[in-house]
Amino acid sequence: MTIKELKNDILYALYKRFKDNKIGAIQLTELCKENGLIYDSKSQLSSAAQSLKDSGFIKITLFTNGDGIIMGLTANGIEYVEENLLTQEDLIVDGLNGTSKMVENGNLNIDDSGDISLSEKVSSPFDNTIKVYAPKENIKTIKDIDVEPCFSVNEIANSFISQLDKISESQSENIPMIGVFAPWGRGKSYFLNIVFEQLKNRNKKWYQKPFFRLKPTDKKYKIIKFNAWKYQDTPAIWAYLYETIYKAASRTQKCLLFFKNLLWSRNFWILALLIVLSWFIGFLFKTYTSWFNNISDLTALGGIGTIITLTISFAVTLRDNPVSALRIINKYSERKSYIEYLGIQNAIESDIEDLLKILSRGKKRVLLCVDDIDRCSNEKMVNIVDSLRTVLENDKIRERLIVICSIDIKKLMHGYELLYADDNSGIREQIDKVFIFCMGLAGLGQSQLKEYLQKMMSIKNQEISEPIGETFFNINRQTGALYATDPNVEPTPLSDNEIYNIISKYIDRTESTYITPRKLRIMYYQLLFANNLASKRGVILTNDLINVLLNKSLKGSVVDSGQALGDIIEMAVPY
Repeated sequence: MTIKELKNDILYALYKRFKDNKIGAIQLTELCKENGLIYDSKSQLSSAAQSLKDSGFIKITLFTNGDGIIMGLTANGIEYVEENLLTQEDLIVDGLNGTSKMVENGNLNIDDSGDISLSEKVSSPFDNTIKVYAPKENIKTIKDIDVEPCFSVNEIANSFISQLDKISESQSENIPMIGVFAPWGRGKSYFLNIVFEQLKNRNKKWYQKPFFRLKPTDKKYKIIKFNAWKYQDTPAIWAYLYETIYKAASRTQKCLLFFKNLLWSRNFWILALLIVLSWFIGFLFKTYTSWFNNISDLTALGGIGTIITLTISFAVTLRDNPVSALRIINKYSERKSYIEYLGIQNAIESDIEDLLKILSRGKKRVLLCVDDIDRCSNEKMVNIVDSLRTVLENDKIRERLIVICSIDIKKLMHGYELLYADDNSGIREQIDKVFIFCMGLAGLGQSQLKEYLQKMMSIKNQEISEPIGETFFNINRQTGALYATDPNVEPTPLSDNEIYNIISKYIDRTESTYITPRKLRIMYYQLLFANNLASKRGVILTNDLINVLLNKSLKGSVVDSGQALGDIIEMAVPY
């Protein structure tokens, strides 16, 4: 099979789709499969497609693995097929088929004499200028987070969770803060809701799951959402955080916390000792005197104990005006609340620690999702992020708590910029230090926006002229989409050894003073995450694309907006 023959076969197959009114996009390899097209290798197939694209015959987005998505033939492509690939017989058949369709649609009139003429509807001057619509009341429920998942968000969430599991297993002293970065309205909350939904499915009991979905090794998480913006003006935001975590606890967990606090209370034991002592005195009176012969033992002991307790409490109150015994009981039998007493972070840490111990029983980790940080002022935003990191310095809290911050990275960097006005390089260093792992949500292309619109409106593919497929990468990015490769050489697996070689060569080309051990660790895990994302869609990473990724990771270099698979870079290296 020559490339010329393959090009003609592709054009003819697309022409048939055009004549059959199949307007939607189709994958290049799928087109070959549908029409039985033969090619020697994917390299040959991609070269043929690239040539057709360069000639202006087809609209196609090519990928690095030799495949691509064809949007359709151009006018030049149709003209080329009709002039060079169709026989006279084919043209006549096409003409007759087209005529019959126009008759069926009422666009042609055939009179008794057999003459064919265009209907008035077709010849109307308004057809090509004004289209008239008839309004009809159409009231629908407003959708937001309940829109059907799109942009392959389930697959991206799965990769995110896999990384989250590894972080939860780690005994490292690194602060377990995770960043999910994207501009306002891009879908950070939507993405995290998908993540939490997948995690909640893990928490189902064994009898709630199909047998084949049982995974005893799955990590368990307790998910708690905290709105930082709501409490941004509070001088002690951690007091409200304690209240938020407490409200997320079950009744059983609250009871356990209550009894734990009660048993560790010094005043509780003093009061208990006082009551026991008073009952013991009552017992002595009952045993060695005849004052209570006509009263039951229980009534006597209880009455005497109560009288003596209240008498002693009253006497002490008269002396130095302390709280009464009843108020002592009320004070130390109720749970602690910081609503009225907003203490300093250090005073609250131990109570958060106790609460997390109960919430994380059974090897669960508590996931604290802090949202709307970027709605705060620059100063408040940075203070909140730094406060979250500071509380995680507590070893016992760090063992049980993982914080996920949903934030606009540009706003956060601007906030740090105001703090580090004289040292711009310190901004990236500070963010590297705060977040052990982060991911971004890439910008959306036209096809992805149409996909969201289609799912928001609940329109099915077969109901529209241009069906949209689900993809997490923007098919409008075409720069460097096609790479010449040897068809006889298989792509090299991106193993740990290969990643080591790639980063080692990158280090040799870069001034070593720029790279710190922390930065090297971040670069490795970002490349690994990019590999995991690419594997979800079966796309191929090239050495050029990896170098762009490493440059952005190290220096914050701007990625070309047309860079093919640049979405993967934006997700793996969000700043």
